[in-house]
Amino acid sequence: MKIILLVLTLTFFSFSARAEMVITNPLSFETAEGQKVGAALMTLQNTSADDDKLIKASAPICGHVELHTMAEENGIMRMREIPKIDVPKGETVALTHDGLHLMLMDLKAPLKAGQVFPLTLVFEKAGEKTVEVKVQSRSALHKMMNNGN
Repeated sequence: MKIILLVLTLTFFSFSARAEMVITNPLSFETAEGQKVGAALMTLQNTSADDDKLIKASAPICGHVELHTMAEENGIMRMREIPKIDVPKGETVALTHDGLHLMLMDLKAPLKAGQVFPLTLVFEKAGEKTVEVKVQSRSALHKMMNNGN
């Protein structure tokens, strides 16, 4: 009986200590014929008691995925690859067109509005999470950019 209680206790603590990441609104935008890069945007919410980091991502529709940031340097917006995206405990981090985001590099085919593709995110503590990314029209992207969202 003591062994059963010990196993149940250890199982409970191993599940409760695992970081939980809630991923909402994963989306991308259609690309032009011949365009080899796209972007994926979403919201990451860390509902656990531990800080976490997005450390890697992959998708079958492209050669590789890079973690990126946009920042203003000397009045010019510059994009650069970063090694991780911090997702502090109890916080929400938005991946947006004008901030942190994922770059879909070496697209195998143009992204088309209405298309859905899997994207696997790898977190340091929460592990792998796969989401379905819905591709939006270019007009939706222009609307988002003009509204400052």
